[in-house]
Amino acid sequence: MKQLILLFGTCLFLFSCEKNINFDLKGANALLVVDAQIENGQPPTVALSKSLDYFGAISPQILAASFVHNAEVTMSNGTVTHTLKEYSVPLGNGYSLYYYGIDSSNLATAFTGEFGKQYNLTIKAEGQTYTSKTTIPLLTKIFDSIWTKRRRHPPTHQKELCGQGLQTPPDLGIMYGITPKRTANASYPDSIRYLVTK
Repeated sequence: MKQLILLFGTCLFLFSCEKNINFDLKGANALLVVDAQIENGQPPTVALSKSLDYFGAISPQILAASFVHNAEVTMSNGTVTHTLKEYSVPLGNGYSLYYYGIDSSNLATAFTGEFGKQYNLTIKAEGQTYTSKTTIPLLTKIFDSIWTKRRRHPPTHQKELCGQGLQTPPDLGIMYGITPKRTANASYPDSIRYLVTK
């Protein structure tokens, strides 16, 4: 009898917590998505696409149609302004990836990224103008300490923990990639990538 009451109580608990929730999701206009990058010693690249409906269907055709074409994209390093050209990279099956990069027919104003310089991006697409600026900060990271600590868990295995102290400028949100390597007889993956943010 106790088991029957327990079973009935469990069923009552599980089935009484159901509730249908209906969301009235309103469609939103597609917005311009800008994926721009410039790094030290590298030319600028900009990919333009339209945002997609979060709950909508997705397919290779929809993704391919989301790229923005024929935009006027310029980047300035404070000395020269370069108009970027749209390029296509075939991915196979009739699909391509599109991005804006250095115009190889106009190398007089082409440039690559440099530490300590500010870059201004201007995009004119579909009757709208968008502007942005960024700086490649100087390499001012200072590893001020490094330490190791022997750790036992489980007691039959010994592992070393390694850490470091890092100083960065307080005004920038800088991100560093640290890639530890595997040593002999270690049970760690070949490469682990950590991102340290400040």
